[in-house]
Amino acid sequence: MRLWKDNKNLCMLMDGMLLRMMPWGMNSLRVVMQPAGSEDERNWALTEAVPDAEPEIGIQECELKAPWEEQGQTAQCGYMENGRIRGEINPEGWICFKDCTGKVLLQEIGTVWNATLFRRIPLPENLRLYRGQRNIG
Repeated sequence: MRLWKDNKNLCMLMDGMLLRMMPWGMNSLRVVMQPAGSEDERNWALTEAVPDAEPEIGIQECELKAPWEEQGQTAQCGYMENGRIRGEINPEGWICFKDCTGKVLLQEIGTVWNATLFRRIPLPENLRLYRGQRNIG
């Protein structure tokens, strides 16, 4: 995984996919993911004009370590703050959105994505499904 700042975007390249996190007006973020090398710059569904914003973008070195390892490896993690929202990308490429107080609003967990292959992932035995939920993995 590689992270970098491009103008007002926080970009991530992983497994042949390019993810861009960008400010979308005040107090909001937009995430776009497409195959690396794609020239498609259309806004798709978000076509209305929004005020220009100046986000704070940071990329830092952090440790990626499995619970059973004594010593981890150095990896990158990044964040973008736009008004009262913060988007973070951890060393495994997972995204988390937080409000200005640090409360988690939305967090990606356990996702495996690949540019050419979607794999079924075995779920833990103790996974509990609630009424109306289905296990489709």
